[in-house]
Amino acid sequence: MPIRSARPTRRTRVQGRSDGRPWNHVTERADVYPDAVTAIASIGVIVAIVLTIKALGGEDSANKDKEVAERRAKEAEKLAQEAQDKVERLQKDLQDMDKKVGMAVDSVVAAQNDADRASAKANLEKLRREKADMEVRIQAAKDAAALAKRKQGAQVSAECQNNPLAKGCM
Repeated sequence: MPIRSARPTRRTRVQGRSDGRPWNHVTERADVYPDAVTAIASIGVIVAIVLTIKALGGEDSANKDKEVAERRAKEAEKLAQEAQDKVERLQKDLQDMDKKVGMAVDSVVAAQNDADRASAKANLEKLRREKADMEVRIQAAKDAAALAKRKQGAQVSAECQNNPLAKGCM
């Protein structure tokens, strides 16, 4: 018994034609159409699967991006608060330094002899240098606090997000 393939074999129709020639053009097309339809359907299914996978992957990456952004915002808020605390602490130290400088000036004025005056002036110059250094550190801390605040980002209320033209949103 011969083995038959799943593909239809080419047949010639002799019946129905008056001149007795086979209908090759009809049978050739009939063999091609089922294969082409199957190929197009297969390609369509593959494209649909790929697009579905990409869409699901896009949602996952959007969630990850959102989590990363939230984490960065919290870190920036924490850094901004730390920088602000440092500025406040340095300003308090500067006030204490001002008191020390005032006391050193008073000791220079109150000095009775040249040795006391020289010692008081040296102490005063030392305190003034320390105060100048402290002012530089305070300015650096203020700059760092401002940068941290900018990195924190802007907080937009829900009302302003829904209606940007509302009062107080511009």
